[in-house]
Amino acid sequence: MKFINALLLIGMFFGLATPALATFSLTKYNAYGFIIDSDIRKRAIQRMTLHITAANTDTDLDIGDDSGTFWTAAEADTTYGDLGSKALDTIQAIDDVVKALNDINGLEDYANNGNAACPTIDGYCDTAATDETGAYYDLVTCTGLLTTDTIRSVYMKTTNANKTALTGAYLSASGTMRLEFTSSPGATGVARVSYDRAAASKCYYISSISSYRPNIVFISGQAPTSMVITLEWELTDEKYIIRADYGS
Repeated sequence: MKFINALLLIGMFFGLATPALATFSLTKYNAYGFIIDSDIRKRAIQRMTLHITAANTDTDLDIGDDSGTFWTAAEADTTYGDLGSKALDTIQAIDDVVKALNDINGLEDYANNGNAACPTIDGYCDTAATDETGAYYDLVTCTGLLTTDTIRSVYMKTTNANKTALTGAYLSASGTMRLEFTSSPGATGVARVSYDRAAASKCYYISSISSYRPNIVFISGQAPTSMVITLEWELTDEKYIIRADYGS
């Protein structure tokens, strides 16, 4: 539960993302469990594993919302829609006999814990052509650059008219580079700027727990396109494990 609570705090910190048109598909699911040895009363652990595909822009994996983005897309899928409906029926039946949500497994690889799961975004932009005919420097636009970007390299993609050498380059403001030369560059000079942009601090977070199930929000463009998520619950005493196996 510490894992779940930590992610809830992350969700509260970052706020809710706006869901896009979803292409979630539920291609397979398994419901199973095991009995906890007890001389006093019957106790059991229930698990359900969901095999999910999506686009990397599908942000709202709201498993806890029966009429939300995920289940709506899963049931509407032209190939797996019937399986999605059966899975929803199964998880609703589990809801009726659950005491507590114990764990959520399969998402750890999508959290940015210093690994490559949430890498920096490498990119580049080409500046507008220089037009300075007096000073040794020129301020030129480089569309898309942010003041928080880390500049990795700058080189002249197109030689300036005066054929002066580039001696320095600085990010002056968002979308603007200051290029410095041995003397006035004149026209036609175009620089290519390579940069690193820090990814968001988390690839996902859990915004809430509803019906003993998580509502997971991904960052658009970084969402996984294939995932296997296992939910684990403790059942109410004397309740039976629900078993199901659909998909291949």
